[in-house]
This record gives sequence, structure tokens and C-alpha cells, in this order.
Amino acid sequence: GNTEWTVNPQTGQDEYSKTVETTAELNERYKSEDIGSLNFAKLSLQSQGIDPDDPNNASKLAAEIESQKQLRNDCMEMVVGSVGGGGFKTFKEFKSFLGSPGEGNQWHHIVEQAQQNASRAGFSAEEINSVENIIALQSGKDSVHSAISAYYSSKQWFSGTQTVRDWLATKSFQEQFEFGLNYLKGFGDVVKENGRWIFKPFE
Repeated sequence: GNTEWTVNPQTGQDEYSKTVETTAELNERYKSEDIGSLNFAKLSLQSQGIDPDDPNNASKLAAEIESQKQLRNDCMEMVVGSVGGGGFKTFKEFKSFLGSPGEGNQWHHIVEQAQQNASRAGFSAEEINSVENIIALQSGKDSVHSAISAYYSSKQWFSGTQTVRDWLATKSFQEQFEFGLNYLKGFGDVVKENGRWIFKPFE
């Protein structure tokens, strides 16, 4: 690892702070410890134009891995909550339960409804229509919802010849949820209030 030093404000002297793992060390450790958090951390940094394999970005990669680990814990809580009865057999039932998403908004599935199809992931309706898999987003032209839909229909460097939607079809529910929530965070803050996800767009 690399030794990180800080300046003591009282003495003005450099003092040892901590040992920071290099990008190579982080890759090696998390490949066996938590490959999911490592991969999503890399995707997140790349989406911000940051090279996760650059040795100078080791501290950023480490911080993003920790963020992804916390997100994974949130996802696990969400999945457990869904098993407890938070899902509905149809989207119509969900809307009847939760009501309107608010003026100018529409309900957005973090793991898409398309993943119910047997030709894709084949998730159950209850998983897809879980209260904690759905969030209210602004709708209409140039909205966050339309931007996400367009992104999922596009082909990206990591999806090869497939659209992002089809690439995700081979992933687990938890991995798809992490991916969707992580991408949504590029447009605003996503916070959990009373067991539900709330989106607050950047100013």
C-alpha cells in the first residue's frame, strides 16, 4: 500500500496518517471478498470520467467501494422487505395501494418491468411491483425517466452488442437493483424515507 501523510495543524509537521491500498491491491482483495461492489464501483467512477485502474485514483476507488457496499446492504433490506409482503401481483394493484406519484411524475421501476419476461430475467410480478422497487420520477420529454429509458435501450461499452436492458437480463434481482439505483443517483439524491425510496433531483 501507499503511506498517506497529513500535516499536523499545531506543529506544522508531516505525520503518518494511514496506509492506503493501491488500485491493484483493491482489485485483488475485492475480487475474492466482494466482486459485485468492486465492479459497480468501477462502473460508477467510469460514468464520472474517472479511470478506476489509475493508481492515482486508489482513494476514490476505495471510497466508491464502501459506498457500493452500503448500497448492497440497503438492497438486501429491500429484498427482505419485499418477501414480507411489499409486492403486488400487478402494477395496477400497486397504484391502487400507493396512489398518485404526484403532479408531473410517474412511477418508475428500478428493476424494469421488462425483466418479468421469460425471455429476460423472468422475475416474479411481486418482486417487480414491490413498494421498494418503485420510485416517483418526473415524466415527459427531457425528464430523468425518459433519460433512463433511453439509456437502457442503448448499447454501452460494457454491454457489447446488447442493449443495457438485455445485458442486465442475465443479472440477479439484487445486481439489477444496484445498477438501476446507482444510475439514478447520477441525476439526484436517492434517500429512503419510511421504507420507500424518494428521489430529489440535483438543483
